[in-house]
This record gives sequence, structure tokens and C-alpha cells, in this order.
Amino acid sequence: MTSGARSELRTGALVAAALLVAGVPVAVVWRLIAPLPRLVVNTGGVFFAEQNAEYAVAADGWFAVCSATAGLVAALVVFARARHSRVGALVGLAVGGLLGSVVAWRLGMILGPGDALVTANGLDVGTRFDGPLRLSALGVLFAWPIAAVVAWFALTAGLEPPEQPGADLEDVTGPPFPVTVLRPGYAIDEVDELFRRLDGGELSAEDARAVRFSPTRLRRGYDGVSVDGALQARADAHDRSDLSRPDPAGGSVPPSPR
Repeated sequence: MTSGARSELRTGALVAAALLVAGVPVAVVWRLIAPLPRLVVNTGGVFFAEQNAEYAVAADGWFAVCSATAGLVAALVVFARARHSRVGALVGLAVGGLLGSVVAWRLGMILGPGDALVTANGLDVGTRFDGPLRLSALGVLFAWPIAAVVAWFALTAGLEPPEQPGADLEDVTGPPFPVTVLRPGYAIDEVDELFRRLDGGELSAEDARAVRFSPTRLRRGYDGVSVDGALQARADAHDRSDLSRPDPAGGSVPPSPR
């Protein structure tokens, strides 16, 4: 197995495990906001005190809202922290989302009231109490993985910088930097253009140091600390190159006065 495949596998496993654990807070939120059916003890047994359909739809709807929100948040976090991964992160979001949904469903039921017949045992006729929390449509378990996968594709498609026609890895003149999303960074195209001009001799080291890049936050950008460090090192290298370049009369070009 190649190192790239091991990295994808490790990323997918970590994402799936994190979403599995995330099912716990989702279960707590679902239990707190989902309405419980009202039951009543009658001589013939336990019956619904009100229309059951409304509670069943509400429980399913709130579960879908909670799990889909968790899927969106998961996609954002994974994209911000592991954007270098593609297949591993995607599979982790899909599998982990489904596992997280199952955990939230089962734990939410445990956190809710117990079995209606057990609860009604010993209660007087006419007593009303809250029934157990249930899902009537198990299809809502797929709301989490579907939301996570759709959000992942939207992020990768909408925030990836456009590919330049005819460009390949050998044509890239700017050095690679860590990419930031949802935190401050530098505009990718501006950074690449500056390094291209600096390497091509179109820009002096002093002018390069004075350049200020447009900030990014909600779109992809280069990490500012990495860019600043590389720019300073590249500009210093250009300064040393200028100092060591021989002039026509022999010797080296003296440093320009500052």
C-alpha cells in the first residue's frame, strides 16, 4: 500500500470515528427539542391522548434537522482541516455520518422515557404521561451522510481555484503553501503572480517586500505566515544574488546604498 493510500485510509478512519462520537451531542439535542407523544392510561390499556401523527412527524423532522446540521458542520470542519484528502475524507463523511445517525437515534431513545407499558404499570386510570421517543421513518437516518457529502462536493467545487488551461505541475512557479479556509489567508492568484514576477526578474526584492496581498477568509487562500516567511527568504536570496553578480569591470556589484 502506498503512502498516499495509507494517508487517505487514516483520514477516512479518523473522520468516521469523530462523527461516530458526534452522534452523542446530536442525540442530546434531539431529545431536548423533539416533542414526546402524550399517552393516557385507560381500562383497556395505554392509548394516545392526542393525535399521534403530529408527534411522529415532529420527531422525525427534528431528527432530520439535527442530523443534517451535524452533516453540514462536519463537512466544513473536515474541509478546513483535511482539505488535502479527497477519497478518504469523502468516505469518512459518508460512513461516519450514517454511524453518527444510528448512535444519535439509539441514544436519543435511551435518553427519552422508557417503555410505555412499563411506565403505565401502577398508574391510575386517566393518568397522562410522556411516551417514548421514536423514529417512524428510518429513512431520516440518511439525512446526516447526504448533507455531509453534498456539502463536501459543494465546498470542493466552489472553493477550488480554477485550473489554468495548459498548466501542469512543472509550469507552477510559485511555491506550494498551506491553504486556509474559514480563517485569514492571502489571495492565491496574487501570491502566485508575485513569485512568478520575482523569479522572472520583473520585480525587485525590495518591491516584493512592500507588496500587500488581499486577505481571504470564506474562500481558499495561502497561509499568511508561510507566505511571508518564503517571500522574505526568496527576497534575501535575490539580494545575495545581486551582490555576488560580477560587473563588466570585474569584481562584484557593490550593494546599493539604503
